[in-house]
Amino acid sequence: MSPAKWITASGLKLLKILKNSGFENIQTTERATERAINILQDEKLKFLFQSNSIAETPFQITLPELNNTLFAGVIDRIVVLEKEIIAVDFKSNFLVPKIDKDVPIGLLRQMAIYFRFLERIYPTKEINIAILWTETSNLMFLDKMLLKKCLQTVLNTWRFWSRFLIIKKNNTVQKLLKVLENKKFLKNIKFQIKIKKNIPQKAGLGGGSMNASAIIRFFVSKKILNFSKKNLINLSKQIGSDVH
Repeated sequence: MSPAKWITASGLKLLKILKNSGFENIQTTERATERAINILQDEKLKFLFQSNSIAETPFQITLPELNNTLFAGVIDRIVVLEKEIIAVDFKSNFLVPKIDKDVPIGLLRQMAIYFRFLERIYPTKEINIAILWTETSNLMFLDKMLLKKCLQTVLNTWRFWSRFLIIKKNNTVQKLLKVLENKKFLKNIKFQIKIKKNIPQKAGLGGGSMNASAIIRFFVSKKILNFSKKNLINLSKQIGSDVH
């Protein structure tokens, strides 16, 4: 298949995926497809899609400086060169910053974790991190000193909150599962549940309660639990006052 036909076929496939994913607005789907095709046709970006690149790379890393706290994520694209590793994350922000210092701090901290992960995996290679802004097809490489400073803010923030944290094994989700198991509602069904926290524990923001509520809704949607509204309310009261 010629490059032109491949790009056209890819665009049509993307259009179908977007529609199947709930993007009913034809202008939105067409615009997203147009952006994707522009990126694929951009000569400066072709190196991202060669055979030495890896797409959607999941990772987990423990940071000794954070008491071996586990971080996990997915890097959109990794290009493996002889002496260099280039990691690229795709961002669809409508407002695209002109310089790396203007990138939102949350994104910079995310990229700083990627940088730290790749440093440990490829200790002998030079690590470069970039953001591909899909709105403009602009590939922005991030300054390493900026990333290291952002990583330090992650460490400082964690150290601040860790003074107030008492991480208990009996968290809200485990409490929910224990109640369901004791009442024989789970019928010996086993689950693997992973929770990605975006707010600090014990911050008073109801994060644990929201996690438990999400699991209850999942069980109901999958018909694992067949409760009346009254029974669901009674169950929620046993877990926590903020669980709805």
